Amino acid sequence: MATVGGIYRKDYEWPFLATVIVIGCSTLIYVVLRTLAMNLASSNNTERIDEALILDNDILKYTFRIIYQSNPKDRNVITIPLNKIQEVIYNDDKKSLLFKGTFISDYVENYGPNNSSSKTAEEIDEMLIYDYFKPSLLDTLKEKGIRIEEQGQNQWR
Repeated sequence: MATVGGIYRKDYEWPFLATVIVIGCSTLIYVVLRTLAMNLASSNNTERIDEALILDNDILKYTFRIIYQSNPKDRNVITIPLNKIQEVIYNDDKKSLLFKGTFISDYVENYGPNNSSSKTAEEIDEMLIYDYFKPSLLDTLKEKGIRIEEQGQNQWR
């Protein structure tokens, strides 16, 4: 309380200033947290990077790591024996190949020629690979005699 000419009056400046500061800081924190949440939620956290495709004899090995989810030295290794492929569906719009059959998925730590230790190995029955490799995976599979079903826009996934 403040006195003006001996009369007590309420001091409105400090409560008003404190309220403005609290509301301003709260709004700023809300905006920052919301922006972070929106950026994380809308980013592609399952993007594959460091991809490699090796066709050796009749075995296709596809290695990659998932961005933000694995160490730079670790890789997912998908082993696709060509004789175990039941069906291959090619989507021309997305340039993707959906493999169906019995394949081995393995997560390898410290992937490299000299040191690698397998963490898990499990069977999977589907694998989606985007075909931007040179030479084209689609053409290579056709040369190997693999039957490929081609589909266009909006027919799957």
